[in-house]
Amino acid sequence: MKRLLLIVAALLSTNSCVYFAHLHAPDWWRADPAIRPFAEDASAVILRYDETFSMKAFKTQVYTEYLVHSSIKVLTEAGLGAADLSLISYKNAELQEVSARVVKKDGRTIEVDPERILEEDIIIDGEALRRTVMRVPQVEVGSVIEFYYLYYTDGYRRFIRRFLPTNLPVQEYNLDFTMGQNIVFEVRSYNTDQQPQIERDGKGYHFTLHAENIPKQKKETFGPDGTLSEPWWVMSTKRVGDYWVNEDWDTAMRNYAEELMLDHDDEYVDDFDPDLDDSACGGDVLCKVKLGLDYVRKTVTYYGDEEWWQITALPKVVKKGKATNQEINLLLYTVLDSMGVKVRLGAVNRYLTRGHDFTLPLSLWFNHTIVFVEPQAGFTRRLAVDASCEYCKPGQLPWWSRDVKGMWVEPYQNVTGRIAAKTELYGLPSLKMKGGARRAVLDVKLGADGKADIDLSRSWRGPSARGRIRDTIQNTPQELADEAQAFSKTRFKSARGTTVAQPLTCDRFTASCTQRVSARAETLGVQSGNDLIVPLTVMHNHLDGVFNTDQRQYDIFLQFAETEAETMHLHVPPGYRIKSLPPEVKQDGEAFRYALSVRPTTDGVDITRRLDLKRGRYNKKYYAKLAGPVRAFEQARTQAVVLERTTPAPGPAAPPPATAPGLDKPAAPATPPPAATPDPAEQDAP
Repeated sequence: MKRLLLIVAALLSTNSCVYFAHLHAPDWWRADPAIRPFAEDASAVILRYDETFSMKAFKTQVYTEYLVHSSIKVLTEAGLGAADLSLISYKNAELQEVSARVVKKDGRTIEVDPERILEEDIIIDGEALRRTVMRVPQVEVGSVIEFYYLYYTDGYRRFIRRFLPTNLPVQEYNLDFTMGQNIVFEVRSYNTDQQPQIERDGKGYHFTLHAENIPKQKKETFGPDGTLSEPWWVMSTKRVGDYWVNEDWDTAMRNYAEELMLDHDDEYVDDFDPDLDDSACGGDVLCKVKLGLDYVRKTVTYYGDEEWWQITALPKVVKKGKATNQEINLLLYTVLDSMGVKVRLGAVNRYLTRGHDFTLPLSLWFNHTIVFVEPQAGFTRRLAVDASCEYCKPGQLPWWSRDVKGMWVEPYQNVTGRIAAKTELYGLPSLKMKGGARRAVLDVKLGADGKADIDLSRSWRGPSARGRIRDTIQNTPQELADEAQAFSKTRFKSARGTTVAQPLTCDRFTASCTQRVSARAETLGVQSGNDLIVPLTVMHNHLDGVFNTDQRQYDIFLQFAETEAETMHLHVPPGYRIKSLPPEVKQDGEAFRYALSVRPTTDGVDITRRLDLKRGRYNKKYYAKLAGPVRAFEQARTQAVVLERTTPAPGPAAPPPATAPGLDKPAAPATPPPAATPDPAEQDAP
């Protein structure tokens, strides 16, 4: 089991720390807490997990404390990793208290020596952080590990989102949150029947949340994001003193406007001038959009997503030639703006599987940035453009844009001089985009001895190529060649002499990738009398085995339409012919469509299995029916092509004729025996 990793950086401000009377860590719990019956097998179980927050405002300053107290019982040897504790925080967040102990099976307790608690400065994604690590000693199966830690910082958070701990099953979870009376907030919980209990007294607000028997997070193919499946809560700060924060969408998106649309004038675009010659476009807005998009795509390569507040200055982005989603669209925005095109930046939630609640105004719900070309002279429509979709034309958005909400944000300075924003929430316009496709073609030259030379060509298109394109950007040619070698050895376990005929290559602007590997398989065909049996197990797809369970924990989420296809060109060896072939199959379902096609050729047969995925969300209660085509897709690998011999099997080589002693001529051959009558059962069928 991976060691327990607790990330608290998201809760802590980056302001300097000052003294504040902090919460006192609770007393240790009783030595041997009982473990109630739990429905699932686990290596360890969190018996109790308590979180305590305190957020108070004094005039214009806000102070926050965060305390965690938890106990974990180790059930198997695989759970011994729970003895490792790692805390990561901003460097200027003050870790005021941290302690841990183990309760042995015999009731003895051992507390962690403070000298064994180590702190170190680290850098993650260019950000300076601090890590605190400790290892609880003498942990064994049956031990209970108990720890608590307390952080302090000044500053408030616009929102706090917390997932109930789900790397292990949780028996009991308790949240206690206290706020000063001059802080207005709203809190909601999701994926749980338990709702926060809110009270108010003369000192402020107090809310609690209690939950029990939370299962650990389960990874399932086509599973949802945690926001759609795991218990979690979110706190939205509405007002601090006289300052409104998330009162409505305009105030909620104010910091987004500051980061992406106003601050860039001073910080992100200093000394940057694309200096494009747009004279040929005249007043044609669409011509300028195409010109700007072409410049951006030739200048930088899109390589992934970061949070919208983690933006590098554009001169540095252009210099390194790589950009995140936020940076590449900020670059496009700046280029179009320099040509006099009226544009806005917009925020969207790009995932079908990502939870959101648009009735609660929060910038948290948005994770992607696009550019809006606004109606203007000679251009009467609003055009959405995403430079990070490098194969999209102006006006096209990627595969995820259907049924997605977008929001444009227009910043301005209000009468007090503060930055404000005007917003509008609406459905994204998009053209119908083609789905993705993964294809594999196996060219199999089979020998009469069952060995085969295999040439495998793989291709990816559209959304299916996203990960492969990223591989070509982030890895060296040698790393790509090594990956292909490793893939071939895994795919053809009996193969020898693997060669990479064509390492992974991609075209970012057509969203297409190809790869080719070759291998010599030692045991592909199996002899059985006069038959040579060729099982279809040489075919393999990443969806084989994904639905081999009887039940499913989560709904099925298919993010985009996709085709999975695999073809085997089997060349029949000389002296053999086809005796039997797998039957063709077609099976259409609500979420998947499967087909197995068999086509004889002049020198063998082509067999193709294909699975089409239909974009959407599908209820898990229909899992058995939904999984039918996928299971049939996998079952094709249990079929076989049977070849039969048409010429006699070659026997052992005849010995050279004997030579009579003392003679140079061979001895006369012995008289052959009479020919045996053939057994009709052994003759070829007409």
